[in-house]
Amino acid sequence: MALLSRPCQIHQPLAPSLPDALTPNPYSDLLDLRGKRAVELGTGCGVAGMGLYLLGFTDLVLTDIATVMPALKINKPVLGRQIKYSILHWNNLDQIKALKSPFDFVIATDVVYIEESVGQLVSAMEALLADNQLRSPEADKLFWELCDTVFEIDKIPHEHLHPYYAYEGTDVYILRKKKKQN
Repeated sequence: MALLSRPCQIHQPLAPSLPDALTPNPYSDLLDLRGKRAVELGTGCGVAGMGLYLLGFTDLVLTDIATVMPALKINKPVLGRQIKYSILHWNNLDQIKALKSPFDFVIATDVVYIEESVGQLVSAMEALLADNQLRSPEADKLFWELCDTVFEIDKIPHEHLHPYYAYEGTDVYILRKKKKQN
């Protein structure tokens, strides 16, 4: 893993063995990332984005609000030129359109902090995903209620996760857009 200091500055590249942490995996077909497009919502300083790049995403856009961009730009030399980044407010349709969706994957980690943002997050995810994809208790509840209206939700059993990541409190879900009924 990378060493971090200050507010999230990357000092070393992530270990090349990071993809090994995901194998063997019954979801390996979902993890064949060759030729897939991904957008990360709320990327922060880009640590997860670097991991995603090492896992095989080469068409990757890291997004966050304008006030976070300086932290991401500090790490741009480590992240590499192939990774793109963009300012994105989840309720800004012009910014969403500028990302040129659809994406095969939308990644969001630890982004639900306040209830008011949950609807915007789910709407942004819906707008960004292709049709065939994948902090507060009140915000968490609202997030899953709204997701259930838009996505089919599958929880990956802990026994299918790599032992390093299958600890209590870790849940991994696959969200696929529901087919629109005519």
